[in-house]
Amino acid sequence: MSAHSMHFNRDIWGANARDFAPERWLQPDASHLEGYLVSFSKGARMCLGINLAYSEIRIALANLFRRFDLKLDGNMTPEDTERLDCFTTSLRGSGPMVYCSARRE
Repeated sequence: MSAHSMHFNRDIWGANARDFAPERWLQPDASHLEGYLVSFSKGARMCLGINLAYSEIRIALANLFRRFDLKLDGNMTPEDTERLDCFTTSLRGSGPMVYCSARRE
């Protein structure tokens, strides 16, 4: 089955299958959705670029943290966060303000 057919299947994702709704992954029963996320396909015909994509993400994040100093705005309060489960916290509103400045070598 193609990724397009799987990702827009209303039987799996519901009536809003075509909507960008990342909150569906935050539901208590969302673990069953992992098997239906086939961005890089699965099995013998899996995309060879998956490892390259993950490597590029790691390199981009490493460069971001190596080249820039990131500082959180000190105005956040505990009321700005919401605990979803034992491992996940959500930010209310637009999230924290992050100040970014280039590092001097």
